[in-house]
Amino acid sequence: MKVSVLMATYNGEQFLREQLDSLLAQTYSDFTVYVSDDCSTDTTQSIIDDFAGRFPSKIVDLQNKEHFGSAKKNFFSLVTKIDSDIYMFCDQ
Repeated sequence: MKVSVLMATYNGEQFLREQLDSLLAQTYSDFTVYVSDDCSTDTTQSIIDDFAGRFPSKIVDLQNKEHFGSAKKNFFSLVTKIDSDIYMFCDQ
């Protein structure tokens, strides 16, 4: 069974590291985190790049180039891109 955590981010540098660390520390670990950043203007994308580089089998950066303007549109885009049995939504 494929479990996908869909994470929509936007200017979340203040809490993003802690949130990703928390996801990686879960006792259930058979999941993949797919991150779509909404063209942040802070260091959010750098944090995502760092985690995706260190945990390539757990965190996938979708390298979004489109500005959605809302978490709703960002999540909708994620659902259309990722095929999974179970979706979990995670908004930074």
